[in-house]
Amino acid sequence: MKGRVLIIDDDDGVRVTIEHVLSMLGYQIASASDGKQANRLFEEFNPDVVITDIIMPAQDGMETITKLKKRRSNVKIIAMSGGARIDNANVLQKAQELGADHVLPKPFEFDQLTDLVQRSIDAR
Repeated sequence: MKGRVLIIDDDDGVRVTIEHVLSMLGYQIASASDGKQANRLFEEFNPDVVITDIIMPAQDGMETITKLKKRRSNVKIIAMSGGARIDNANVLQKAQELGADHVLPKPFEFDQLTDLVQRSIDAR
């Protein structure tokens, strides 16, 4: 096992695709469709890396990043966003200010994501 990754995205297609790619590479995966669901999984799954979308219902990625970093400041977080409703660059910059270790604008190449996941695990 390469590491534990928690994936948070309200888009089922994106979430399932990321799950599939990372699990095929040997990562152990848990996933949630919003930040509230992720909060419940966080302690029991104890991820090395969290990949979170920013714009989601129930609890968005900004609030999720803040809550997870308060619970465990050393968790590595990769924030991703397509910025559908607001300026994507500003959203991702704000995510970094809140504690995201890496940001990734959507759409992205899976090589970019897998590289960030491995770099995050190596940095722990």
